[in-house]
Amino acid sequence: MFMRFNQNIGIHLGVTVGLALLMCVPAMNFAQSIRKDWREMTTSEKTAYVDALNEIWNSATSSGDPSRAIMILANAHNAFPAWDLIHGNRVFLPWHRLFLEEMEDSLQSIDPDITIPYWDWRDDNSTSSSLWDDLSAGGFLGEFDTDWSLNRDRGVNGSLPGQSVYNTTMDIANFDTFAGTGYGTAEDPGDLELDLHNSIHNWVGGDMSFMTISPTDPVFYLHHALVDMFWQDWEDEHSGSSFSSNIPSGARYSGYNPSTIIDSGPDLDIWYAKDNAVHLHDITVSTSGDKIYRYTSGTMTVDDNFTIPSGANVTMEVGEHKTIVLGPGFSALSGSTFRAYPVVGAGPGASISEFTPVIADQIDLNNEDQTVPLEYSLMPNFPNPFNPVTTIEYTIKEPGAVTLTVYNLRGAVVQTLVRNSNHDEGHFRVQFDGRQLASGVYFYRIITRNFSKTNKMLLLK
Repeated sequence: MFMRFNQNIGIHLGVTVGLALLMCVPAMNFAQSIRKDWREMTTSEKTAYVDALNEIWNSATSSGDPSRAIMILANAHNAFPAWDLIHGNRVFLPWHRLFLEEMEDSLQSIDPDITIPYWDWRDDNSTSSSLWDDLSAGGFLGEFDTDWSLNRDRGVNGSLPGQSVYNTTMDIANFDTFAGTGYGTAEDPGDLELDLHNSIHNWVGGDMSFMTISPTDPVFYLHHALVDMFWQDWEDEHSGSSFSSNIPSGARYSGYNPSTIIDSGPDLDIWYAKDNAVHLHDITVSTSGDKIYRYTSGTMTVDDNFTIPSGANVTMEVGEHKTIVLGPGFSALSGSTFRAYPVVGAGPGASISEFTPVIADQIDLNNEDQTVPLEYSLMPNFPNPFNPVTTIEYTIKEPGAVTLTVYNLRGAVVQTLVRNSNHDEGHFRVQFDGRQLASGVYFYRIITRNFSKTNKMLLLK
């Protein structure tokens, strides 16, 4: 028998499910992400999120064990002595930040555009909120009720904390009081864990109210994304987070230094959007792999020591009719590649959008002339290799008809992405979805009146 989250002592109590971890802890490979309120998600974003979670739920582990892969994370959360090591003390915050990032990495391995949204129960607090509906009714968590046997009983076990409880908790200036003390024992939980975490688990009910299986409910990750945002907000206000020890032995991520991940943005390249805006700052972007900052819901402001170093390949995307603001302190150094443009609104291959890019050896916001001369070009797709979606960019020097076609190795047409479409001069992009195709090499060819070129891309599943 399992006991519920204990509101008084701030820890989870229970017994293990008897399953050992089925694979080693993966190396933490932090991908950039912009997390937003689930209510900002488009229907296509919610659908992609549901599909990716179902793929994780139904997949076997890397060792071939038929157990659901998501249980790897669930067991890491509950296996003795983990609950004492990661709850009821200040390890709670950094451990769950890493835990959330590992889940997000798993989702992004299926679809690189996915980020974990958050559920802000401060104003989205009804038991009948559309959050709990299925996709057809405007929500998405309802998609899991039956298939995942979650047994939620919202609102039966207590209530959600009100705005006044949130305000009181966030006004605490002392980190020990806010985050808890101790390492490795559930001896002194912080007010954040007690007041803005535990009662939400109980309010949702079902699997969420049991420590041993709560990570098998997708709302676990939306809730902890909000808790993680609260920690970041507290740090921005008080700058008082401190850790004297690493994550203790016996817990996933043991030996990890929490002091290196206090600022989720600059430290991990994870950002939280609020009120239809996100602010990126104080980071030197990694040169490892292509980086895509995608926020479809509002304004993206980039300034204050946001640096794109030589060798980095960075793309920033916002939704149609939205804005990217490059402010003082933003720089893209010589040898880097930087692109910024609106996102295509329709599905893969359905339409193309003109955008105004910045693609240059050196970006200097103090220079008045930021003009990039137009030439015909067909750029390398990104990402490449890809699975299942990749982006193809091209530049048209003068108005005319354009055709862009994808072929397989035998020369057969796979898909015509742009068919004899009249284009003005400018920069364009289109997405190609290989979801229904086998892994392998494919080619894409552009043809205009005065220009043609073919590039190669690799689909790896």
